[in-house]
Amino acid sequence: MHCLCLPVIGFRAPSSSGATTLTPKSKKLNSSTSASYDLHDKKRVYARNGVREYLVALTYEARVVWFALREGEYEELLPDAEGILRSEVSPGLWLRPAALWQNDLTSLLAVLSAGLASAERRAFVQRLRAA
Repeated sequence: MHCLCLPVIGFRAPSSSGATTLTPKSKKLNSSTSASYDLHDKKRVYARNGVREYLVALTYEARVVWFALREGEYEELLPDAEGILRSEVSPGLWLRPAALWQNDLTSLLAVLSAGLASAERRAFVQRLRAA
């Protein structure tokens, strides 16, 4: 079973004053590995290293699993009513998995473009620029 694992750029907020800072923390961009490794071993490594989100595209199952790190454990993000997965770490980063598996590039790019043009994305970019 093979898959594509994509850690989303994470942001850590550790500081001595307790203030939240947005500091980019990136990991490997992608790798083609076994699903078991990405869903278990890699998950532990990413959690230990503070990767706040990552997604796994399970090719044989035609499924995307997007994880968010909450209190040291990963929880699966669920799609909204429109079937769109939305990043909590990088607002405006949206994915419609069905479009990916149906090879519907038009829909895939439309959802991504809408997210990148969203008000939440603009606010996020402004916060990054101000940091």
